Amino acid sequence: MKKLIYTILSSVTILCSIYSCGQKETSLLRSNYTVKYSHEFAIYKDSTYTHLQIRNPWDTTKVLKSYVLIDKDSQIPDNIPEGIIVRTPVSSVVAYGAIQCAILRELGVVDKITGVCDSHYINDSTITKGVRSGNVINAGNASAPDIETIIMLSPELIMTSPFHNISYGAVEKLGIPILECADYMERTPLGRAEWIKFYSFFFDKEHEADILFNNVENRYNEITKLTNSLEYRPTLLTEKMYGNVWYVPGGDSYMAKMYNDAGANYIWRDNKNSGSLNLSAEKVIEEAIDADFWLIKYNQPNDITYSDISDETSIYKEFAAWKNRRIIAINSYENDFYERFPFNPDILLKDLVKVFHPELMTEHQSVFIMPVEK
Repeated sequence: MKKLIYTILSSVTILCSIYSCGQKETSLLRSNYTVKYSHEFAIYKDSTYTHLQIRNPWDTTKVLKSYVLIDKDSQIPDNIPEGIIVRTPVSSVVAYGAIQCAILRELGVVDKITGVCDSHYINDSTITKGVRSGNVINAGNASAPDIETIIMLSPELIMTSPFHNISYGAVEKLGIPILECADYMERTPLGRAEWIKFYSFFFDKEHEADILFNNVENRYNEITKLTNSLEYRPTLLTEKMYGNVWYVPGGDSYMAKMYNDAGANYIWRDNKNSGSLNLSAEKVIEEAIDADFWLIKYNQPNDITYSDISDETSIYKEFAAWKNRRIIAINSYENDFYERFPFNPDILLKDLVKVFHPELMTEHQSVFIMPVEK
């Protein structure tokens, strides 16, 4: 059942890496609100409106989307900036996926969700109970939502993830604001986590979001203080082959930075690519056969074993991490990794440090990462 959501979320992660290539700093976005880590959104607060902008990752000289938030009890002021007008606080939402549900769960407003797409792929207990009771309506498939259902629900906001040159079809003609949840575009863990501030303005939850993010930021930075001066840094290989290609994060990518913060020497740490590297097995063997650890992400009901791994291809048995039984894994079938991790990167950071430097995390119980057994 969770196979599809794993595929979708994994694809989003890969696309995040690919489309972040070539991002540049510009003064394109207008802001008077402090944003510490994100380079992909800006917030401008006026006495009568809030202006939110998202940078276009495919053309960083342009704005992807612009939203003008105006309190429901106020008249629309004159001379507001160009953008999609949203009356706040938003009280009803159709969420296209699990990650959008996770955003609202973090903000404590998951009850605002009246409809979802692909409901059977969502783990949030409030949503699953709501679907069973009829309080939350399944609006069909995210790639082709049921227009009649959305019209019936008449939400004040639709939340979805943007992709290059995507069209939202007939939904765009309904006049309902579509919030393009572009947090996956970020290139640093805290940059993505900071998007909780962006989303909070739609629900008048700015104070709560600041507290949430500050807590994550403090925990994350406290952990990096432990690892910054480490001399020993075990080498790390990640992922597996898909077909004949081994996709790994570039050295300037979101995940590579996470591995570095965790005190590892990621094999491709010196690579300057912020996107995904598409490597042959031969290239990976050449550079990573002696890696100390190997991190694999997968999604299946049963825990993966060393035999399962080597059964895929005998090449895997050549790696030191396979021989030395130092493969670690994240099974997203058993946890909400793809939903929880984006806005709580400190949890994964602790898990990684627990593996690479267990003496620094003696009390921590791993949440996402488990050793491969047998």
